[in-house]
Amino acid sequence: MAAAGYSTNLGIPAMPQTQDQDAFQELLLLYRAVQVLQGALDQYTGVLAQPQEVWSQIPPQATLIASNLFRLYRLFEENVLAGQMVAINFTGGIVLAGAAAGRKCRGWSTGNVTAGNYGEIICFGGTITYPGTPLVPGDTYWLGNALGTIASAPGAPLAQVIGYGITTSILAFMPQTV
Repeated sequence: MAAAGYSTNLGIPAMPQTQDQDAFQELLLLYRAVQVLQGALDQYTGVLAQPQEVWSQIPPQATLIASNLFRLYRLFEENVLAGQMVAINFTGGIVLAGAAAGRKCRGWSTGNVTAGNYGEIICFGGTITYPGTPLVPGDTYWLGNALGTIASAPGAPLAQVIGYGITTSILAFMPQTV
């Protein structure tokens, strides 16, 4: 499928090439499905930029998609809520995840996780619909002093940049990793 607008050439024509109308209709369904998959692959990997004429229609969380490449699944040592900052710990020979505060933030939890269960962590990039206090677009946010939170000023004992506000409820997650 060498259709313009896709990053991958699948080596098949853009339309089915057959004289049999019944076969053409069935193949057309498959070709359209492949086009949808091809477009999704480009969108979710960020291979192609979105057309400029649709930029105003794209929600911010649909544009910072690096999170698709940085998913981690770990056993949690404590309860964590969706959107909370997460630290990775080595305890008793086991790599565990828990709410970050006073420990370097290495990601954020995509869902509510109870202690003793596995959860998904986004380790870099992407956006978070932050459940806490309204954010200020453009402002930098830091790891907060309370477990799993962010703050508008550096915390103690650890001053770690977490990201910046895109809207009043969406945070671009780009943690300082040193």
